[in-house]
Amino acid sequence: GEIRPQQANESERFPSPRLQVNPRDDLVNYQNRENRTLNSGGWIDRSKGIVRIPIEQAMALIVQRGLPVRPTELGPTEVEVQRQKGAAVKISPAAAQKQKVRP
Repeated sequence: GEIRPQQANESERFPSPRLQVNPRDDLVNYQNRENRTLNSGGWIDRSKGIVRIPIEQAMALIVQRGLPVRPTELGPTEVEVQRQKGAAVKISPAAAQKQKVRP
């Protein structure tokens, strides 16, 4: 019989460009790629000697060596300057971690 709009397949319902035809498969593929990256090592820039190490190994090294500390000769961070001025500073947890300060 006749195809009604409710029965039309997805390619007929949505105009082009259809950027994400199968979002569930796209998500699974993305997660698989990210997990492979997180759990494997490899060269990022061989000429500069920059490598990627598995996340578990990286966390073990942080526990063993501790977090890096910002050299004092670089001066205070923007957050520290604002705190010294007494200004209220809103900072995301990710930015706080990057600058080694408490939000």
